[in-house]
Amino acid sequence: MRKIKFSVCVGLLFLSIVLSSCITTQTHVAGKNSSLSAASKQIVFNINSLFDVTSSHIQISANNFWEKDTLLNLPFSSVLAEALASEFSKSGAILSVQDTGEKPLRAMGSYRVAGNDVWITVRLRRMGEAASTDLAVVEGRISRKNMDPGWLEPEFERISRSLVRLLELNYSGMMSLQIKTPPFQPVNPLQPELALGDELAKYMKDAFAASLVFRDAGDSPEQANAVLKGDYSEMGHAMVFHVSILDKNTGRHLAGAKILTDLQSIPEQMLQPKIQSLDDLTQTVSQLIIEEAINKKKIINEAIGKNNRQDLTNPNNRVYIGRHNFHDTGLNAITPLGLRIFENLKSIFGKNRFFSVTDDPSAHADLILSGQYVQDHEAMVLSLDLNRLEKSSYGCRKTIIASAQAKMGLQFCRTTWFKANLKGHINFLMYRLENEAMAKRPCRNRTDVVINKFKLENKQRYSLFSDYLNDCCLDYFASSLYFSPVTHTQKIVTRSLTRRTRTIVATKNPEATIASVAKVSHFISGSFWPKDNGTIEIKTTLENIDGKILAAEQTIVKAADIDSDWLNSPEPEIILPPTAELFVELFTQKGRNNLSFGKGEEIIFFAKANKPVYIKIFTSDAQQQVFRIYPNEFEKKSLLFRAGEVTAIPGAQYSDNFKFEIQGTTGNEQVVAFASDRPLPDLPGSKDAVYGMKQINLSINEIADWFTDYARKRGIALSWDLLPVLTQE
Repeated sequence: MRKIKFSVCVGLLFLSIVLSSCITTQTHVAGKNSSLSAASKQIVFNINSLFDVTSSHIQISANNFWEKDTLLNLPFSSVLAEALASEFSKSGAILSVQDTGEKPLRAMGSYRVAGNDVWITVRLRRMGEAASTDLAVVEGRISRKNMDPGWLEPEFERISRSLVRLLELNYSGMMSLQIKTPPFQPVNPLQPELALGDELAKYMKDAFAASLVFRDAGDSPEQANAVLKGDYSEMGHAMVFHVSILDKNTGRHLAGAKILTDLQSIPEQMLQPKIQSLDDLTQTVSQLIIEEAINKKKIINEAIGKNNRQDLTNPNNRVYIGRHNFHDTGLNAITPLGLRIFENLKSIFGKNRFFSVTDDPSAHADLILSGQYVQDHEAMVLSLDLNRLEKSSYGCRKTIIASAQAKMGLQFCRTTWFKANLKGHINFLMYRLENEAMAKRPCRNRTDVVINKFKLENKQRYSLFSDYLNDCCLDYFASSLYFSPVTHTQKIVTRSLTRRTRTIVATKNPEATIASVAKVSHFISGSFWPKDNGTIEIKTTLENIDGKILAAEQTIVKAADIDSDWLNSPEPEIILPPTAELFVELFTQKGRNNLSFGKGEEIIFFAKANKPVYIKIFTSDAQQQVFRIYPNEFEKKSLLFRAGEVTAIPGAQYSDNFKFEIQGTTGNEQVVAFASDRPLPDLPGSKDAVYGMKQINLSINEIADWFTDYARKRGIALSWDLLPVLTQE
């Protein structure tokens, strides 16, 4: 039994059809004898009675129908569109999924559940640029018992159609938009991305392809004039999806939409983290970096479309990936995770046809990949930057070509990845020092740098920790892109000073001396300071021999990470020299800080001053015996040292079998050079020793007192320099 009721509304024809049926079968397809088929047939019949659709071009698709209250595009939208399309076709209409003509016709509508029935509203609308006109509006009803229950259940992939429909309604612009669609992101940036982010972006692209207002930019994102920003967040037992369309150039908001859907309607695999391993994480971030770099056309793209890689002799696509380029910003250290990331990225970029990869700092790469990672609440965040290195005579500058970031849940991380050891902290300290100095380094190639021994506080006494720091620095800068460590300074100093004297750059900074002798323009020096709170502060600078500090950095490490024996060494007590413009410096072939020599090892002393001076050199051995070792038999008088000249003791004029060699009782010793602008006399109580040297019956401090008193009474300018030396078996 079928009842038909007509009613008219102002401004349009309104036809209400009340349908009832005794059909009890359920089907997913609108068959000829189904309740939906009958309802569709009657709806189209009544539309045709109001407007003749014969030979009319009508656009109809599943995107044109939605649930009225939620605006969701449910499975029933597809079934209804299919049934109506069949009936329109039988009535002589010409159907399409896209609008055709200047003022196309579109069949569209909505449906709503009311008790045991579903009410359907269908509109035949003439579309226009300024306004649209409804030619007919027909309403019908179908019993829910004659429908497949699944028709009214939300499907995850249909969320995108609903969002696009809402965006169409909210967009007031006159021009069609070509939209770039990146993956959806969690609202909370601290949460790892879910798999649904990528999947929903794919569905949105499909929905845009069927939209009459929007288009998907597809494989040509540079052609897009708008960008979709999508996010999601859990709210109780539901997931909220929010989208915005933004102008690509200005960022202006063009349209927005929001939909809430039950979590149960989302496939379980979609709610799993997108990234579940370090391989996934590095692959994801690398792909984002590569895509952005190529899309920006900052990379030479001659390889596009070719099967072979580019000429690897061209550095423009050669990327340097160093083992110290990735650090933990929370721990201020390079941890085992940084080394794992380094290995993964080398492999990933090495397999990409647009890049060649090197970890050799001398390979002249113009691209640098670096990054950082940090534990942030429930996730570990990895950020990467691809930089182009621009070198000039004024310094180096890094320009970011591409950057990307991704997160991985901490449940997929290993605790050992974040164990920061002492070397990791020191490596990160050197990384900061290197990058700060890089911009002020006037050189196109790697710059040689001398690494001086670090001092315990501002003292020169020996410490095993100083040796450890020195080894760490040498290891770090061996793979530095900007600086190359001079590893054989001892040989260079000894060889370059085989002549008796040599003039070097005059400086009051003793740390610059070895670099000057080695003809190296830059040097690194530093110190470490034990604190009462159980920590050690490490300070370091990178300077040039002209006195310019290019970089200065410091860090704090736990004293518990350092063997207590590394810091224990007695400091000799000596009176400080009078404050004066006279400056004398004493050093060895190993430098002047943290000096240690083994039994049987030769030691060569070098002395220089900033003004013409006379010099006397004394040693105090482990048994507190004091000897004057200069002047001696080979230089019987305290000769005048010219300003800036370095004198080797023993020098070339000494006998071939004469040398200072570590023998006898070992321990903490001292070597002191006294300098004056007029000659100083021999000390009282001196006894002759071998090779014209003298044994002195005074301590080093007593010698300093005696010379100070003598010089003060006669107006002699006096200064001295002391070297602590540890001799070992």
